Amino acid sequence: MTSVNSSLAGQLDVSGLTATTPIVANVSIPIANTEVSYALPSSTKFFKIQNRSNGLMKLAYSVGTSGTTYWTLFPGQQYCENNIASSASLTLYFQSPQAAQLLEVISWS
Repeated sequence: MTSVNSSLAGQLDVSGLTATTPIVANVSIPIANTEVSYALPSSTKFFKIQNRSNGLMKLAYSVGTSGTTYWTLFPGQQYCENNIASSASLTLYFQSPQAAQLLEVISWS
């Protein structure tokens, strides 16, 4: 049996890594094939999106691309991102081929 010894000099500060404040938002997509945006609150560390409607949704990270380069969210499907840089400013862009759709977004900062 081999024994491994290690030591760390200094300290690791993880106090800023814990997300403690949840924010819930509903994002409405009232018109088919029309892009809408949602700016995540500043200092967001984690977010989750859920498609609450019966139509598919298209998610993009750049303005004007939700109809061409996107991630598809099917009805009831969830999508999440974590470990977001605390200094990042992030806006999400959505559209759906069907009118009157709704997304749920929960983010933690």
